[in-house]
Amino acid sequence: MRAIPAALRQKILDLYGRNRSTREVADVLGFSVAAVRRVRQQFQERGSLEPQTHLCGRKSRLTPERKVLLEQLLARKPD
Repeated sequence: MRAIPAALRQKILDLYGRNRSTREVADVLGFSVAAVRRVRQQFQERGSLEPQTHLCGRKSRLTPERKVLLEQLLARKPD
C-alpha cells in the first residue's frame, strides 16, 4: 500500500477545515474513512503532512556485526 501524497493530505485537512465529516471527505476523495481519519490524526500528533514511510516494511537482518562479516567474506572472495 502506498502512502497518500502530501498534496492529497493537505486537501483532506482543507475539507476538514470546511466542517466536512470524515465520511464526506472520504467519499469526495475516494479514500476509506479509516485512511482519512488516520491522516488527520497523524497531522495532529506530528504536525507534519509528510508520510512516515521509513517505518514501513521489514527490518533489516543485516546487523553491524553481519555487515562486517559480509565485507570480510567479499574481500576474501570477490565475485
